[in-house]
Amino acid sequence: MNVQEIRETIRKIAQRAPLPKELQYGRFKQSSSSKGGANNFHKGWGYASPVTNRELQAAETTLGVELPACLRTFYKQIGNGGPGPGDGILPLADLVAHSPRAGKRFPHTSCWRDPGLLDQAAAANQRADRGNGSVEAAIQASEKYKLAGFPGGGLMVAQDMGGDFILVVNGDEVGNVWRVGCNDVAPLGPSKDMPYTIDYDNTRQRLTFERWFIAWLEYADRISIPPS
Repeated sequence: MNVQEIRETIRKIAQRAPLPKELQYGRFKQSSSSKGGANNFHKGWGYASPVTNRELQAAETTLGVELPACLRTFYKQIGNGGPGPGDGILPLADLVAHSPRAGKRFPHTSCWRDPGLLDQAAAANQRADRGNGSVEAAIQASEKYKLAGFPGGGLMVAQDMGGDFILVVNGDEVGNVWRVGCNDVAPLGPSKDMPYTIDYDNTRQRLTFERWFIAWLEYADRISIPPS
């Protein structure tokens, strides 16, 4: 990861105004579990202050796994969360809070979907909506489906309205970014128009965290240039 080039691109984007709505920092989620909450982020298009070695070591102790080198570099030299794919890269404390089973094996090598469990979850939600079932049962059914698709082995690095982005740290897909959605679990692969999107056809192209973030940053750089 070329930290100097990344910092320079971030600096250039931050100086452009007004930024496209897609890149306006207000759209990125604020920290909920990190100490300091929303104050964990800088105002404007920027990244929170980098973490210390002690904070990295504490995170690894809690997770029970070593952070990949690319994540260590990002959190220590780029920043502790901020603009990125989806709703932005999570602060380290949020990553830890949302990755409780990182030490387990990630089981997939291709897209996963279980129609039976998905139907059960949908039916439970419909019953709750009609008042014929409890909200708790609907939540449990949805969590059961999500746990079946993602039993562990990954670190949640970002979120968006449609699912979670995880970096696999245990299993055949180590080093690759996957998306855990409401209906399926799928690997990310580059596409022509959106270079950090989901690769549903299960080709062997994959995106590492570094390639994924840099592809997004290059995209952000392109669309932030004011029209002449």
